[in-house]
Amino acid sequence: MKDLIALLQPERRIEIVDVGAADLEHGQKPPYMPLVQAGAARVTGFEPNPDEFAKLPQTENRRYLPYALGQGGQAQLYITKTPGFCSTLAPNADVAALIHGFSAHMTLRDRLGIDTQRLDDLDQIGAVDFLKIDIQGGETAVFTGGQAKLARCLAVQTEVAFWPFYENQPSFADQDRALQALGLQFFAMQSVNRFPLAGVPPRLRRQSRRRDAGPWVDGDALYIRQIAQWPGLSTSELQHLLLLLACVTTALSAVCYLADLLQARGALGAADVRQVQDIVAAGGGAGPA
Repeated sequence: MKDLIALLQPERRIEIVDVGAADLEHGQKPPYMPLVQAGAARVTGFEPNPDEFAKLPQTENRRYLPYALGQGGQAQLYITKTPGFCSTLAPNADVAALIHGFSAHMTLRDRLGIDTQRLDDLDQIGAVDFLKIDIQGGETAVFTGGQAKLARCLAVQTEVAFWPFYENQPSFADQDRALQALGLQFFAMQSVNRFPLAGVPPRLRRQSRRRDAGPWVDGDALYIRQIAQWPGLSTSELQHLLLLLACVTTALSAVCYLADLLQARGALGAADVRQVQDIVAAGGGAGPA
């Protein structure tokens, strides 16, 4: 990643917003972390659950705020037995009972009255280059409350649901419509979670999860600025998008196209383009293998 950064020499840090940033130290590392660790990006994270917020580190390149993002106004935060299932939407017990183990994870422990903030109203946030969001059904409310600041967003990784585990939970199709309206297009599924239906005997659960084609329960979808718009992006935006794609996903052809656009503007030489291609082809961008 450092080699790519040295070749591109972006003028400013990539600004990342992480909504639902709980347990970064103990859970799965967010895909953008190599950029933050290299000093090429700064993350501003949001986590309204007091217990989870207390675990988050504050550093020069990582700042966290105890806000719940949405459309503004009051809401209920439903605290579940497993923190990763907390939401501003009420758990749908009937649907949870259909998937093995979900009823236990989604057992309600407490409710907190909270105020939600609109992303567009927060002075702490300027540019948003990359949005990572995982808030169990509240994603479209954040998109609605952040339309101005997301208008130039280069990429969004959002958790999408294929089952309505919460009351009135927006679907994958709902999120897709909202993100397309912001000028973003679906690029890839970063991950898909499959879980066995309730009733599968214990001796077959692992086999079912490993071998069954479905059911797909949820997953992380990656959206990017519409590719037809790339020639109209600024040089800085092209640099940032290239670094993001090299870091958070596997997108060799997209990186090659971005490198060509930068060469046409004189921001990269022919030898530099070849180096960028070779670094990313070899997995040097730190994206998933």
